[in-house]
Amino acid sequence: MENSNKRYWKGIEELTNEPSFVKNIHNEFGNMPSENDAKGEALVDGSGTHRRDFLKMLGFGVAAVSLAACEAPVKNTIPYLNKPEDVEPTIANWYASTYTDGGDYASILVKTREGRPIKIEGNKLSSVSKGTLSGRAHASVLSLYDNEKLKGPQIGGKAADWTQLDKEFTAKLAAVAAITNTGDLYTWGQNDGNMIGRTSDNTLTGAVGTTYDPGFPINDAAHGMGYQSGRDKALSVEVGGHTTVYVKEGSTTFCYVGHRTNGSMGESTASSATVVAFDCSNTPTISLCGAVPIAADPTKSTISANPTSIQANGTTTSTITIQLKDSSNNNLTTTGGTVAVTTTAGTLGTVVDNNNGTYTVTLTSAVTAGTATLGFSINGTTATGSNSTATVTFTAVVNSGTPVVIGSVSSLTSFTSCTGTPSVEQDFTISGTDLTGDVVVTAPTGFEVSLTSGSGFGSSVTIPASGTLTTTTIYIRLATSATAGPLSGTITLVSQGATTQNVAVSGVINLVPPAITIQNSLCTSQGLYWSTWNNVNGTTATGNIGSGVTVTVTHSAGGLSTTNGMYNHATFPSQYNVPNGTSLRNDLAGTFTFTFNQPVTNPQVAFSSIGNSSNPVGLTTSVPYHVIWNGSAMTYTDSTHMTGAEGFTIVSFPGTHTSITIQYDRNETYANIAFGAENFNCSSPSVCQGDAITLTASGGSAYQWSPSTGLSATNTAAVVANPTTTTTYSVIDSSNACAVATSVTITVNTPPVISGSASVGNGNTITLTATTTPSNSNAWVSSNPSVATVSSSGVVNGLTLGTTTITYTNSNGCSTTKVITVVVSDTDGDGVLDNQEVLDATSPTNSCDFVVAHRTLAPSTVWNNADCDSDGIPNGIEGIVDTDNDGTPDFRDLDSDNDGITDAIEKGPNGATPIDTDNDGTPDYRDLDSDNDGITDAIEKGNGTTPRDTDNDGTPDYRDLDSDNDGITDAIEKGNGTTPRDTDNDGTPDYRDLDSDNDGITDAIEKGNGTTPLDTDNDGTPDYRDLDSDNDGITDALEKGSGITPLDTDNDGIPDFRDLDTDNDGIADNLDNCPITVNANQADNDHDGQGDVCDADDDNDGILDTNDNCPITANANQADRDHDGKGDVCDLVELNVAQAITPNGDGVNDTWVIYNIENHPGSIVRVFNRWGNEVYYSNNYHNDWDGHYKNLKEGLPSSGAYMYQIDLNGDGTIDAQGWLYITN
Repeated sequence: MENSNKRYWKGIEELTNEPSFVKNIHNEFGNMPSENDAKGEALVDGSGTHRRDFLKMLGFGVAAVSLAACEAPVKNTIPYLNKPEDVEPTIANWYASTYTDGGDYASILVKTREGRPIKIEGNKLSSVSKGTLSGRAHASVLSLYDNEKLKGPQIGGKAADWTQLDKEFTAKLAAVAAITNTGDLYTWGQNDGNMIGRTSDNTLTGAVGTTYDPGFPINDAAHGMGYQSGRDKALSVEVGGHTTVYVKEGSTTFCYVGHRTNGSMGESTASSATVVAFDCSNTPTISLCGAVPIAADPTKSTISANPTSIQANGTTTSTITIQLKDSSNNNLTTTGGTVAVTTTAGTLGTVVDNNNGTYTVTLTSAVTAGTATLGFSINGTTATGSNSTATVTFTAVVNSGTPVVIGSVSSLTSFTSCTGTPSVEQDFTISGTDLTGDVVVTAPTGFEVSLTSGSGFGSSVTIPASGTLTTTTIYIRLATSATAGPLSGTITLVSQGATTQNVAVSGVINLVPPAITIQNSLCTSQGLYWSTWNNVNGTTATGNIGSGVTVTVTHSAGGLSTTNGMYNHATFPSQYNVPNGTSLRNDLAGTFTFTFNQPVTNPQVAFSSIGNSSNPVGLTTSVPYHVIWNGSAMTYTDSTHMTGAEGFTIVSFPGTHTSITIQYDRNETYANIAFGAENFNCSSPSVCQGDAITLTASGGSAYQWSPSTGLSATNTAAVVANPTTTTTYSVIDSSNACAVATSVTITVNTPPVISGSASVGNGNTITLTATTTPSNSNAWVSSNPSVATVSSSGVVNGLTLGTTTITYTNSNGCSTTKVITVVVSDTDGDGVLDNQEVLDATSPTNSCDFVVAHRTLAPSTVWNNADCDSDGIPNGIEGIVDTDNDGTPDFRDLDSDNDGITDAIEKGPNGATPIDTDNDGTPDYRDLDSDNDGITDAIEKGNGTTPRDTDNDGTPDYRDLDSDNDGITDAIEKGNGTTPRDTDNDGTPDYRDLDSDNDGITDAIEKGNGTTPLDTDNDGTPDYRDLDSDNDGITDALEKGSGITPLDTDNDGIPDFRDLDTDNDGIADNLDNCPITVNANQADNDHDGQGDVCDADDDNDGILDTNDNCPITANANQADRDHDGKGDVCDLVELNVAQAITPNGDGVNDTWVIYNIENHPGSIVRVFNRWGNEVYYSNNYHNDWDGHYKNLKEGLPSSGAYMYQIDLNGDGTIDAQGWLYITN
């Protein structure tokens, strides 16, 4: 037989029957509400009670249940009526925290029960420790329960209370606060209630030798260790009448200051009766971890040199030392910042910080005697103290040997250059020893030297030297001023007392050859304009060169006169066309100056009889000349100097000039001068595009032309140039390195273009136009004036039948031609000859009045652009065709295709390009079906004069392929007949009807996405005309729903009106008892033909399912005894256990009710008190227990909590358990 008196827990009090337990066994839970208490009733019926209130009513009883299972005695308990808000008995709380011990760290979770930590686990949410935990961390919870751990403050290793600790700590803080860092040092302490130390005015608190005087010297010059304002600082204090810690600012040691007791500070006091002046140097010192920084003072810091005198040889050195000091003139012992050193002579190295308050730098001597003055700055501030500068003397070197100068070479490679240009430089080195003076390097004539590459060249250079001369580079080259020819000599290296050294040099200066002359095929012998002279009066002469250029000549000595011809004129070759008329004559030395009123190009001078054999005369020109012809007895020194001894020559001055001077170096016996300049085509030739020009170079030995573009060759004297654009060509004498290139620019002009008609009627005129500016005269020329003439403005007048060539020449001289034909006259340009129109009795001057059949000429532009029928389409577009064969040609017909729509409308916005909607090549005004949709324009336009636009898209129906814009082309909607279909017979044909079958679904939706309208049921009628598109027996009007967009109940992308299974439940709509709601099982609880899923009253009891507490079981009375919202007729399984009973006989809650327990006849119900004793047992419980102990007459204690267990099937499995509260 099963033991029904099982014990699950027992307290020590019950085990030992303690008197207090026996006394209070019936009042375990304190004062609880009575059964009449509103809160108690609320607890019993389960309404309006918070969980916290329920726990308060249970009081400490629940805590006792958990605590009774612990072996340790309970020392303190907290009644639940006052329990902490975050503590639930038997329920663990977790708190996030951090554990650290030495190098061990982890993020942790602390588990607590009743407020006590019982376990530590790793926090997996930590991004650092990620839930890992060491064994030490796991075990650390034990230290919380270690009886040996520190439980309070200690002083000196002995237990103390917090009041005592606060008092002593406050005293020490007060002592530290008494220290100042200005004035003299105060040392405060406690010595039998008296203060010790000195005051700031150097008076003693007590007499010397008394208890109160520690013998602390202030600014003691003998010791120098006393406290000084601004220098020393007290860092910390130990009080109690014994010692005060004192540290000097900037120091790394400290000493003790205290009372005079022998040995107290470690100082050697003779006895307690004698006070010895205190000196930190006599006390033990202790190193500090860090020093108090102190700033270096630029007015106190010093600089020194060692040695102070060195030789001026550029190698000996002196060490410069900077000692940083503070404002009290004390040496710094640590780094003091950035120190910079300056000197007036010699060279300084890098400043080194020695990290002990000193900085050093090396000074290297100069090579000359003198004195270097050195200064310094600290952190950018210049030192200004009495020792802020130092001097070092550089003494002259006393040589004991013979001075020596050494050159690295004895000769150099030969130099080459052109006149007026320095050569490429070469170099060599020199050095010296035991020198007593400077070294002077002198170049020979025609050469120059320098100590710097590329600059500073002269005839000599001086190198300061004393003692040793380090290796020095000398640069040499041919001088710019050197004359042409070979040069040679020696470079001398001279120094006092030293043997002169020589370096041999040689070179050649080549004469720059005369510039090459370029002639062109456009420049004839008449291309050179020679001057004619007027008003020659001794000092001045004026003349003209060609037309428009005035030349003025002046002579500094007044030697101008004229002759009637050039002396010995026959000597000059005829091709140069030297004039033999009035010419200038000169007999005196002096300067000719030629000045021009505007720039002239390539001016030339012909000289006859310059000097004679016994009296050669030299000429110097201001600009380089070029020899065109050399007659005889001429010497050409360079490009600006020549000499004549009865000489004849012609020279030019290449380029463009406004003045030129020619100087005679001596008086002349007889000389003639002819002066001239090139014409435009000689200096600046121009051609028309496509024309060629020959360029001929002279004056050189070999030629090289560039660029090669447009040239027939590049290395011959004469080349043919045919450039397409303006190009500058250059040529140079490639055989001479000193040659200078000569260039000529060929301007390429674009030929003009003639525009205008190629024919003109006899007796009529046409106007030709041409691009670019015309020439000044005869710009327009007719080759056959008897056929047609042309005016200066391009007006052509037809005279007789025939042809003529009209030529136009522009201002650049370029021409073009156009052939003009003179034809018979058609005055109005309608293509019918005037004489024919006379015969036809039509007007020769009215282009719209003519017989079409008699047109023999092409109509004029005027006729083509005219619009005879004013329909907005030019005549040239409509032509003379007759589209509708009504006898009126289109250019006169307002409705060319007779479709009822005027050409003015059908043409579109631009008559010059009439609309052709269907792009069939026939414009709409001639097309009977403009949009080619099978519906004639006459039908689509409607009845009015303005064509119909059904969808108001701006495109009238006769041009609109989808007139109603429903996505179905008019061609499809019209049907097969000629008359468009009207499916719903509403008078609007389908191609204009948005809902052709009038089912409430627009054609645009019913047609589907393709171009061919859908036919869902394949019955030959497309959906947009089918009233039941899916042939399911339900019209589309019903299936579409009430909205504009048709319903798609199962969201399968197929609207209901096309879907045979609207809810996609596998049952066709015509068989489905809920066609739009999925119900594959077709359940119909009340058999009313409407499936349950769409039936608002499944049990047909008159109460809607939304309000029915048993929606599928008829229960019109809605009985619900346990008030759980589920009707009794369907509430058969769920248990609802009452949490409290009040067995006081008032008929309310007198028995313990377990709702629906009657549905479990094999159930076993047990109730236990807090010690685990069974107080009630029932098999097949009938809701009749009234709280008596095992159904005996003795009632259980009231105001108590009991645990219940319910086994529904009697199989030993506890299906439900909880707490039951019994109160009266």
